[in-house]
Amino acid sequence: MNELPKNLSLSAEAEIRWREIIATLYRQRRLIATVTVVGTVTVAALTWMQPPVYSAKATIMVRAQRARSVVTSAEERPQVDRMSDQEVTAVATLLRSQSLVREVLEPHHAALDADEPEPTLAMRVKDVATLPLRAPGMAYRKLHQLPETSPFESWVRKTSARIEVTPIKRSNLIQVSYSSRDPVWAASFVNDLMQLYITRYARMEEMAGGEDFFRNQRNILDRRVEDAQAALGAFRE
Repeated sequence: MNELPKNLSLSAEAEIRWREIIATLYRQRRLIATVTVVGTVTVAALTWMQPPVYSAKATIMVRAQRARSVVTSAEERPQVDRMSDQEVTAVATLLRSQSLVREVLEPHHAALDADEPEPTLAMRVKDVATLPLRAPGMAYRKLHQLPETSPFESWVRKTSARIEVTPIKRSNLIQVSYSSRDPVWAASFVNDLMQLYITRYARMEEMAGGEDFFRNQRNILDRRVEDAQAALGAFRE
């Protein structure tokens, strides 16, 4: 008998709280509407002021770096070595590495120092908005007297973050894309990045081929030594 009035009182309290919340929102309806309109207009204005972003893409084929397992079958089928997740991760890490990006951007270092663009209104608003996030890092560098990051290193870091590497399913193809506000620069950067990656990849292939050659020669010599020892043992018997 006592539980029923208790439940009724809890229900009444919950209803009163909801009424208070609704009444508060109704009293502040003008403030809520003003904040919503101002926020929407601000976001729309900043989005409209942003210049378009262009994306340049390239597709490369990467050979799997492992031995092929041969399976005998009545039907002859073309064999394709699928890349493992580790190999895809290694290629993606190399393409996005700051050392590779730094080498691509190095010829443009002087142009960056000579022609530094003026900050736009959107960039200034972004700097002010992200100041609380950058404040701990700035305080840490000042506390430990660390040197400030140079504009070139900041450019390398930002460029590396904009590179996207996407493996194409069921193939040895990898798509590399880079986004920039300058379409000519985006295409030029992707081409230079691919050329440098291919050069390094070919160099790694040559080194791997040399290691395979010496490994094969060592295996041949080991087999010859074993055959000679077996022949010597048979001769002594």
